[in-house]
Amino acid sequence: MAPIPSKARVYADVNPSKPREYWDYESHVIEWGNIDDYQLVRKLGRGKYSEVFEGVKITTEEKVVVKILKPVKKKKIKREIKILENLRGGTNVITLLDVVKDPISRTPALIFEYVNNSDFKQLYGTLSDFDIRFYLYELLKALDYCHSQGIMHRDVKPHNVMIDHEKKQLRLIDWGLAEFYHPKQDYNVRVASRYFKGPELLVDYQCYDYSLDMWSLGCMLASMIFRKEPFFHGHDNYDQVNPSKPREYWDYESHVIEWGNIDDYQLVRKLGRGKYSEVFEGVKITTEEKVVVKILKPVKKKKIKREIKILENLRGGTNVITLLDVVKDPISRTPALIFEYVNNSDFKQLYGTLSDFDIRFYLYELLKALDYCHSQGIMHRDVKPHNVMIDHEKKQFTLLIYSNIMLLQLRLIDWGLAEFYHPKQDYNVRVASRYFKGPELLVDYQCYDYSLDMWSLGCMLASMIFRKEPFFHGHDNYDQLVRIAKVLGTEELHEYIDKYHIELDPRFNDILGRHSRKRWERFIHAENQHLVTPEAIDFLDKLLRYDHQERLTAREAMAHPYFYPVVEAARQGGDVVSVKSEHSEILPQVAATS
Repeated sequence: MAPIPSKARVYADVNPSKPREYWDYESHVIEWGNIDDYQLVRKLGRGKYSEVFEGVKITTEEKVVVKILKPVKKKKIKREIKILENLRGGTNVITLLDVVKDPISRTPALIFEYVNNSDFKQLYGTLSDFDIRFYLYELLKALDYCHSQGIMHRDVKPHNVMIDHEKKQLRLIDWGLAEFYHPKQDYNVRVASRYFKGPELLVDYQCYDYSLDMWSLGCMLASMIFRKEPFFHGHDNYDQVNPSKPREYWDYESHVIEWGNIDDYQLVRKLGRGKYSEVFEGVKITTEEKVVVKILKPVKKKKIKREIKILENLRGGTNVITLLDVVKDPISRTPALIFEYVNNSDFKQLYGTLSDFDIRFYLYELLKALDYCHSQGIMHRDVKPHNVMIDHEKKQFTLLIYSNIMLLQLRLIDWGLAEFYHPKQDYNVRVASRYFKGPELLVDYQCYDYSLDMWSLGCMLASMIFRKEPFFHGHDNYDQLVRIAKVLGTEELHEYIDKYHIELDPRFNDILGRHSRKRWERFIHAENQHLVTPEAIDFLDKLLRYDHQERLTAREAMAHPYFYPVVEAARQGGDVVSVKSEHSEILPQVAATS
C-alpha cells in the first residue's frame, strides 16, 4: 500500500524542485571560521549530542552562543550545518553566525546569535491565555518557514524554544535532528524527545513528513492550556504495556501455578548457588534431555509466583532462558524451576578474551533480550555478567570472519528480581547487584523504570571496553555512588537529585566530596585502546547517565552506530550467520536516514 501523505501537503515538492546542492548535505563543503575569534565565558548546558556555552566574539565583544558538538558521524554534522545555512534569516529561526574547529582535537563548534538562556518551559506556569496564543503563533512562524524550505525540525519541544524576555523575541533552536523532506522517503524513527514523539515514531512508521512537528506543537499546547507538563508522560515507549494488558497478565498474586511431576527429573551435579536458590544440572528421565534445575530457597510465596508468572509470559522470547516446567517436593514443599539446559559458564569468564566485534555482538544479543522483556512490560532488575550465559555446545552461530571465537547461544537468566512495570509506581530499591546498581537505587528513588536495566548494561560495556571489571568498584552502596560521582561528576549528581526532588542520605555529606566529570578517554590505555572506538564512547555516554530518562532505551540502543558492524555482518552472512530477533524490523532501520 502506498504511503498516504498528510492532507495539508503544502510543501511536498520543495526539495525535488530545488537544485541538488540545496539539499545534498553530504557533498557540502564547510567554510571554517577562526576558532581564535571566540572565547568561552560559561557553560549553559549539555545535551545528548553537544555542550553549549555562552561566549564572546573577541574583536567585537559581541555575545554569542557556542555549541560544541560531541563525536558523531561527519554526515550528521554536515546536515545540521547545511540546514542552518539554508534557514539563515528565516523568521524566528536561530541564526548560525560561524562554524569553527579545534585545530588539535578537530572538534567542530557552531557559533550562534546570543539568546538569553531561559527556555519556554520555565514560563509554562505563568502564561496567560493571550501569552500562549502569542508564543505559539511565533513558533508557528518558524515552523512554517522551515517547512516552506523543505525541512522538518523533528525535535520540537519547550526546551528548544528560547525566549529573550527583554526583546520579547522567540527562537527555535537545536537543528541537530532536522532533515530535508523528500516525498515517500523512509526516515529514522529515532528522533524527537519522548514526550513529544508522534504516534508514527512510536509504531515505527518511517514514511512520515512535516506533520511530525505539528504533533509536537500539539503536545506543547496541551501542556500549556491544561497546566500538565508533559501532557503525555511516558517513561519510555513501553510505558503503557501493562495498563493495556488484561489483569491476569500481570497480577501474579492471583496466578495459579500448574505443577509438573518432580519424579520426571533427576539431579546430576550442582552448578552453583545464589542468595535465593541452588542450581543443578539435571536430566529429564523420559527423554534423557539435559535440563537446569533451580531449587528455590524459602522466600515469600508472592515472590515465587512473580518469577514463575514472568517466565511464563516471556517464554519463547528472544535470548530469554526458557522455563520448561515447575515442580515441587511433596514432603518439603520446596519448589523448583526446570529450564532449558545452558552450559554453566557466564559472560564474565569471556571478558578478557573478547575482541571489539565480539563485545558488540554479545551486547547486541543481550539487547534483544532486554528489548523483548521491556516490550512485554517487564524489568529484569539484575542485569550483570553472571546472569548472561553462553552455551559453548550449541553452535547456533557459525564462525564469523571478523572474530576469533565461536559466537554461540546467549541467554539472559535469573528472573528472580524481575518485576512488572506500571507507570508512576514505587518499587523496591533493594534490587540489582552492587556494581551494576543504577544511581536511582543508590539515592533511594523508587519511581524508576526499564532504564534501570540500561544502566547495568552500560556498566557491563564499560567493564569490557576498558578491561576494568567491575568498572564502578564500590565497597558498599554508599561508596558505590561515590565511585560513580568520581566519573560522572558531583555537580551533575546534584542536578539530578534536584530535578527529582530527592533528599540525599546525610551519610554522603562526609564521603561524597566534589568531583568534576571525567572524559571517557581518560580510561584508555595500551591494553584496551583497540576496544575503545569513538562510537563505543558515544554509546557508553548515552547509557551511563544519572538521569534515567536520558538513557537510551533497549530499542534505541540497538539502532546505535556501535552495532552497525554486527548488523552488516548479519546482512552479508545471510544464511551463514544467524542473528535473528523477534524485532528484526530494527535491522533495516539502522541504515535509514538519521
